[in-house]
Amino acid sequence: MSPSPTFIAIAFLAAVLLVNWRLVLLVLSACLVAMILMGLGVGGGAAAASGTPQTPATAPAEPGPAPIDEATPGQR
Repeated sequence: MSPSPTFIAIAFLAAVLLVNWRLVLLVLSACLVAMILMGLGVGGGAAAASGTPQTPATAPAEPGPAPIDEATPGQR
């Protein structure tokens, strides 16, 4: 009885990972650090900048002349 192709592939992958254990450890630690940083929201600023544009809080809703019944600076 010959081993199945799935068993051969898993055995080969396990052998490669055992030989390159330092690379596996490096990749796993990088993934862990990335997940921690994503959980803390460190990358939120870059994600928000690429999302929908936001208007500044000081900008008027509709640019144009001020309404007449509001007093403008310097007038009384």
